Amino acid sequence: MNHIKSLNIQTYRGIQNLQLNDFSLVNIFTGDNNTGKTSVLEILRTLKSPLSLSTWLSNGRRGNVLRTLTDFEAFSDLFNVNSNSKLISYEVVDANNQVNTVIVSAEYSIVYRSRNQIKKEMGIPRIKKEEEDIMEVEVQSANVEISIKEKASKYTINEFTRYIVTNEEPSYEIHSPVIYISPTRHADSMVFLDEILNNPQLYGEMLNVLKDFDSDIVSINASTPTSESGINPLFGKVYYSILSNNKNKALPLNMYGDGMKKAILLMSAVVAAKGGILLLDEFETAIHTSAMADVLYWVINTCKKLNVQLFMTTHSIEALKTVLNLSGKLKEEISLYTLYNKENTVARRLSAKEALEASNVFNLELR
Repeated sequence: MNHIKSLNIQTYRGIQNLQLNDFSLVNIFTGDNNTGKTSVLEILRTLKSPLSLSTWLSNGRRGNVLRTLTDFEAFSDLFNVNSNSKLISYEVVDANNQVNTVIVSAEYSIVYRSRNQIKKEMGIPRIKKEEEDIMEVEVQSANVEISIKEKASKYTINEFTRYIVTNEEPSYEIHSPVIYISPTRHADSMVFLDEILNNPQLYGEMLNVLKDFDSDIVSINASTPTSESGINPLFGKVYYSILSNNKNKALPLNMYGDGMKKAILLMSAVVAAKGGILLLDEFETAIHTSAMADVLYWVINTCKKLNVQLFMTTHSIEALKTVLNLSGKLKEEISLYTLYNKENTVARRLSAKEALEASNVFNLELR
């Protein structure tokens, strides 16, 4: 089942009036830089909890080590810089032809805060009682309203706010689960292995694919460290290690290369997204072309088995052609959307078959 049939983004970041129709099981977004590929995934990411401010804050691009944005700055960047109005608006049609329109609006103003008020909003504890400051400083503030159908939520944030999720946040799902994988998420050895380790068939299939990275792999093991292991056992965190015939002992997953970690992350994320939506941003990152076909075939085939609708972005023509050339009936489940920045953002949609014919016969640029 295709959980989402179509998406119309009226305004979000640099996207204006982008209509995406006829989604398939697998949907690939490509195009030049700054055409909105990642932005489409970010909008889809909000389907799980669109009324929650924390959902929108999770879309904030925080910058780099030289300049990390605050919640307020990252949230403000979600709005179109070429528009005076602070508005995000999109419409999504689900498998039951239900239309959900989500609107996020913000009104900005200058408020005044004392030093102690700012510390409180930043979550800095007061070691001792201080006299209230007489002098106040100007602070940028935003009143935010998020609405969908008859439901709405309101928040106030400013440039010093450190937003903390509370149990009082409104709950509303357009679809769930929704899992988003960034291009570099594998670097912290993040995986979703719990469910796949309890599924013998999928686990066995995954190990066969991982032989592209380590031909001697035997198993992936999960353990919770004890105090005797020298690793802090707090919070019951699970650690994963890989047992291979060419190693004297099981090695922690983080000691393997990025290709192995990325493959495990992608495959385990499919299982974690069962019945939902999986979003892969620049899916080809870290995976060598020699292993890419096996990994992507497993990912897409398993998405079909587990009723997972897949949305992916790529910059790589090699990765794109690898997906489009997958054998069998999987080609019928793949759509390619090429995004362009005109006066508005526009998309060209081709099926996998049409895209291959256009590329091979007419030498059409697919990216």
